Amino acid sequence: YTYNGFKEKSNYKSSNTILITYKSKQYALHTGDRILDKIKSGYFPKLYYSSKTDYLFFEGDYLPVGYAKAALLFTIIFPFIGTLIWRKELNNDIRTM
Repeated sequence: YTYNGFKEKSNYKSSNTILITYKSKQYALHTGDRILDKIKSGYFPKLYYSSKTDYLFFEGDYLPVGYAKAALLFTIIFPFIGTLIWRKELNNDIRTM
């Protein structure tokens, strides 16, 4: 890969961008202040490439899609089940809950 510089974030809502050329293709890696500070100090974190998704990422920066889907599933299923149990228990007397 070839490191082509960086662009710092313009406001607090955006992210820093690291410009990398890998296999003749330009990638813009969005990252936070911690990794940008490491790069500025001379330490460059390991880079990984996923050929399946054509995605270049820093070590520790990539969350596999399966984990994200599982987290989304649990954020929908647990509140739904909790709501069903809560609604069922509303009909019972306080002493039997």
